[in-house]
Amino acid sequence: MRRVVTGLGPDGRSQIVSDGPAPQSVVLERLGGATFETLWQVTTPPESASAGGEPAIPLFRFPPGLAGFFRSVIPPDSLVDRSDMNAIYEEMRRKLPDLIPLVDPGRGPGMHKHATIDFVVVVSGRVRLVLEDGEADLEAGDTVVQRGTWHAWRNPWDEPCVIAGAILAAVG
Repeated sequence: MRRVVTGLGPDGRSQIVSDGPAPQSVVLERLGGATFETLWQVTTPPESASAGGEPAIPLFRFPPGLAGFFRSVIPPDSLVDRSDMNAIYEEMRRKLPDLIPLVDPGRGPGMHKHATIDFVVVVSGRVRLVLEDGEADLEAGDTVVQRGTWHAWRNPWDEPCVIAGAILAAVG
């Protein structure tokens, strides 16, 4: 994925200050190639429109007063081999250790929650948002305001789904 960041040059004129891949990216092979990328982080409220920068805090760590811009690829469920959940959790522990405390397998596959408000848009494909009491099938252009509740993302269709959004960590 390409990320373009704008800013001001020494002469005060707008310019591209960075053009390249996501600075923080993790792929979980055991979850069918699920991909998580943090594209930008900033404290809230930002002190200016030019605030923030490269992600300094690992994926899935949400200290109060932090906001982040992210992208995730959710592969089709058919690519996920759930026969060895221990291997899946071991890969998650190695690559995304801050995700493990947020997950509750007793609530269902992939169920997790964090103290954030997430503004999510489905960029391509389709995905199912699973909650404790209900679910919604979403497609490209649909949006979700996820308000710190237990949820999981499932993809029972054939094509991968790409979601992107902003995460705002709650203060209390």
